[in-house]
Amino acid sequence: DIVRLTEIRIKRISKFDIDKAQEKIEALEGEIAQVKHHLEHLVDFAISYFQGLKDRYGKGRERKTELRSFDNIEATKVVLRNTKLYVNREEGFVGTGLKKDEYVADCSDIDDVIVFLRDGSMIITKVDVKTFVGKDIIHVAVFDRNDKRTIYNMIYRDGKSGPSYVKRFNVSGVTRDKPYDLTAGTKDSMVLYFSDNPNGEAEVVTVLLRQVGSVKKLKYDLDFATIAIKGRASRGNTVSKYPIKKIELKEKGISTLKPRRIWFDDTVHRLNVDGRGELLGEFRPNDRLLIINQSGRLKTIIPEITTHFDEGMIVLEKWKPNKPVSAIYYDGEKERYYVKRFLVENENKEEIFITEHEKSQLEIVST
Repeated sequence: DIVRLTEIRIKRISKFDIDKAQEKIEALEGEIAQVKHHLEHLVDFAISYFQGLKDRYGKGRERKTELRSFDNIEATKVVLRNTKLYVNREEGFVGTGLKKDEYVADCSDIDDVIVFLRDGSMIITKVDVKTFVGKDIIHVAVFDRNDKRTIYNMIYRDGKSGPSYVKRFNVSGVTRDKPYDLTAGTKDSMVLYFSDNPNGEAEVVTVLLRQVGSVKKLKYDLDFATIAIKGRASRGNTVSKYPIKKIELKEKGISTLKPRRIWFDDTVHRLNVDGRGELLGEFRPNDRLLIINQSGRLKTIIPEITTHFDEGMIVLEKWKPNKPVSAIYYDGEKERYYVKRFLVENENKEEIFITEHEKSQLEIVST
């Protein structure tokens, strides 16, 4: 086999092309000389290089993305609430698997739940399929640890036959799965009246006493607005030393909290209460924001920290119902400019105040 392989005839012998090799050498020498020239004139070369990039990739290739800072995101505020929370008040269970029991609210699997019991105890626990929290549940809700505005109004009896107390409090600084006693701690205490108020509302209730001894005034009103908001561990103010027969709601209340100052941070297009950006004003529970877009659409909304704002927004301010909006716009169909002045009448519906022709556009708007 070796002999046979060595006897293979070479049919063609490649001739070395000396002229082609010389051309390659001269081209390399030219490139080296050019590099040396660029190194000696580095500033001019850099300017020329970037100018070439601008000419080549500038026109027609403008930036389509926007540089913007990111805001701090809390998972519990942006997570999709696609699970339903249920409660069995008598047996003392809460969870997402109690589908035959009372519906509470939509929630996510990373939310916490706050539960109040008739004996005056409270507990915060994580959402689960089924959790025992204690029998005789009087209130259950999805819990927000950063909520400073929800105020709980409560009247309870101290012990089995003791006096009754009234208190108003907010819940913060709590540990998960730790029971908290909201009464004075006496055995057999019981909650007689309870309400949760997202904006610190203070209702008026009617207290009905049992006929005991020489008690003359068996019925009187109690206004929660006269009760100071204190810590959840406070005893509260005395309602009566006599047994209470019933407590009835007489009148729903309004917020007793101070107006909340709200700012708009243009870098992240979000509202905040931390003083970042432009101050929009002080807002009570029923106050609204006016939003006007470049497309000629406007609406009013209740300010929420989680609100998303469109890129075309040109007006964002506290809405004053009696303050008119003035606008100049171009009517694409009639090919004329018009001026109009109007009040926002429907606060619950988005409206368009220019014609809907594709060439119509808003020129100027002021409030």
